[in-house]
Amino acid sequence: MALLGNLVGGKPVASTSGRVSPIFNPATGEEIAQLGLSSAADVDFAVQAAKIEDVSLTPSARMLAELETTGESFFDLGLRMSRLHKEYFLALYPPNVDRQAEFRAAADESLRAQKAIEAADKISFEEYLAQYSAD
Repeated sequence: MALLGNLVGGKPVASTSGRVSPIFNPATGEEIAQLGLSSAADVDFAVQAAKIEDVSLTPSARMLAELETTGESFFDLGLRMSRLHKEYFLALYPPNVDRQAEFRAAADESLRAQKAIEAADKISFEEYLAQYSAD
């Protein structure tokens, strides 16, 4: 019995899910073939393959098109995208106050340790560079 898969870029590609669905002849009710059901990986593969056929679908081409459409500078586009991503991720979950306090404490400790390292330095930066370059 024929096993039909996906068409990606006009070429047959087997599905990877391992699941199939029967195809019936409507006139006789007879099963005439099976259709391989697509997995998420199959869909991802097809999307990536489409980008090879049409490079305008790639992230970099989409960013260039955005720059042309909006007239923004690269810096302004990057800043806008950063803000959008920040809003998206902050909206996913409410801030975890305890975890934020842990991060703040770790950052404070790191800054204290850095100050102690710098206070313990006995040579100038120029001397350090000379020693570093000599090694």
